[in-house]
Amino acid sequence: MMTLLAGACAKQAPMVSAECVTPDAQLARLLDRYRALPATGCDGDCEQVRQGIELLGLACPAHVPTMEANAVVAFEAGRPLVAQQLLDLVLAQPGSHASAAVLRARIALDEGNLPYAAQLVSDQLRLSPAHADLHEVAGSVAYFERKFDVAEASLRTAERLGAPAWRVAYHLGLIREAQQRRDEAMALYAKALEGRPDWAPARDRLAALKASR
Repeated sequence: MMTLLAGACAKQAPMVSAECVTPDAQLARLLDRYRALPATGCDGDCEQVRQGIELLGLACPAHVPTMEANAVVAFEAGRPLVAQQLLDLVLAQPGSHASAAVLRARIALDEGNLPYAAQLVSDQLRLSPAHADLHEVAGSVAYFERKFDVAEASLRTAERLGAPAWRVAYHLGLIREAQQRRDEAMALYAKALEGRPDWAPARDRLAALKASR
């Protein structure tokens, strides 16, 4: 549910850093390149961009935004344990770390650790009550707890705060499906596909519901 950095590759010269001089600017340049990579067709150049972010992390080990970026890169590369370790380091720092909490909560949900995800989201919402992605993942937590009214309220709040309507529609569809309100679920999955035609989860669930009628 949260928006992650896009992931694959482009033909560009590597951009790496062995010094921690201006970490915010260095990271911004690397992330601009990372977000510009196409969604498919990754080759060696893609790894060079990832390595640039990793090297910046080695040069600036206490730079929280770089730690978060490396966590996202690790997660998208299929290394959730590395991402989890980095996120735990971020979350051990004082203050609000909403984006880190969103990804860490999602990893916890994937592991089935619902109590940890719920506590983490609750704690961070007290610090960042207007963070859309936190409310969205709070909706996921409530969904798994089968607190469907709470889940829907969280998703509506997330949408008001700027969460993508297509993504909210998909998750509302999951709620309606769990409530056995199949026609409403199908309409919501169709709405999600209007906003994001390539969204495979919505397409697959809509197809499954149609096939079972």
